[in-house]
Amino acid sequence: MSSTTVTETPNHTKTIEDETSQMLRAAEASHTKPLWLQMSRLNPPLPNPRCTPHLWRYSEIQPTLLQAGQLVTEQQAERRVLMLVNPSRGAL
Repeated sequence: MSSTTVTETPNHTKTIEDETSQMLRAAEASHTKPLWLQMSRLNPPLPNPRCTPHLWRYSEIQPTLLQAGQLVTEQQAERRVLMLVNPSRGAL
């Protein structure tokens, strides 16, 4: 059973649903998203893993890190970073 709350403004009456829809459109227009609408997806009540654990060993990554530091200049990349990409998920 749903109830509708009405707020009075000097010029007209709007329902909370109308105001919420308008606010969500304004958020989208400013390239923002309401976190409260994403929480169930981002922080589910129970774990729902979709990837398998992966271990990155520094001894295996170190040569590539050092080579990146030598080959990639600051002009090419302000930060020379190797992302740790889980093989079961892929890169962003």
